Amino acid sequence: MVKTVRSLTSFLILSLAILSPASDKGLDQPDTLLAHLSLREKIGQTFFVYHSPETFLKQNHIGGVLIMQNMIDSAGSIRKELAGIQKRAKIPLFVGIDQEGGKINRLANLHRFAKTPSGFQLASFSPERITRYARITTDTLNALAINMNLAPCVDPAFNFLGDSTFMFGRQRALGSTPDRITMRAEAFLSGIQQAHGLCILKHFPGYDTPHNSDLEPTLSDATEHHLEQYLTPFRALIPGTSGVMMNNIIYRKIDTLPAVLSPKLVQLARALSSEKIIMTDDLWAVSLRTYIHPKHLIKKEYPDSLFKKIVKLAFLAGNDVFLITFPQKVALMFEAIQEEIARDPSLETQLNASIMRILKLKRSYFMSL
Repeated sequence: MVKTVRSLTSFLILSLAILSPASDKGLDQPDTLLAHLSLREKIGQTFFVYHSPETFLKQNHIGGVLIMQNMIDSAGSIRKELAGIQKRAKIPLFVGIDQEGGKINRLANLHRFAKTPSGFQLASFSPERITRYARITTDTLNALAINMNLAPCVDPAFNFLGDSTFMFGRQRALGSTPDRITMRAEAFLSGIQQAHGLCILKHFPGYDTPHNSDLEPTLSDATEHHLEQYLTPFRALIPGTSGVMMNNIIYRKIDTLPAVLSPKLVQLARALSSEKIIMTDDLWAVSLRTYIHPKHLIKKEYPDSLFKKIVKLAFLAGNDVFLITFPQKVALMFEAIQEEIARDPSLETQLNASIMRILKLKRSYFMSL
């Protein structure tokens, strides 16, 4: 793995030179930049989509793209493509990836990353070894022009009833207790920070069920008291991160809405820090579509009005960034948010606050390259 990083050093140096946005992009003055953005440009900055053709990204003013394993066929090609997009973008993009390791390994096409330790395996490493691994991983992401890791996962291995969770079953949990998870995740974050990367903690407020909440509506009986235990890593680690990702679980003792659509739970995340970004998980998730209307699950048949309802609820809940794995739905996402702002113009103030968080984070990253 170390040899891989060394072989990519030249790519990294070139990437940093290309990706460093000049002050004429406006990031040095985020409030001035915000004042000159149209409503459509502002809304587009909140969208985080599967990596798509540059024309699509520019036309829709997309704020971030998600890189998957199949998009990384060679280190040089993806780096060159992303670096070119960044150079030509009006506002630089977040380029994200889920690189937790183990079964969530988007770098598997790179020979030295064909097998990577899972969260469960990392839990047996010393903090120093975890930091070294995270630094090497982040150096590699930098060399690929990927600037944000949607990791680490700080969800509980066991819920308040003592039952193992989905994250335990998938070997994604970093420990058996909140304190152990916090210690391992802190070491992981240290490596990311040393390599100058961005990162997102997930899945707020703590994924505590054995079921896959991407595929079906999933219920938790955790109360606010129980959530306090799950929140231990989030509270301790939020200062060193870019923000958090919400989950889709319905904490029915707290709200009838999935966490990502719940103003109560999104505001709980906001209480951790007013400056960090809050992002959704995939808004096209089967579980969310089922929650809104269980009879419409096939992509071509799912009514536009129902998907727009998901987007509207996510926006009204207070999320800053909206992740979608189905870029063709971006037009509906624009419509949904524009309709809400037309209905209640004061919501543009909320949108502006989200854009300021996004622009400030981009400034802190890109202006320091």
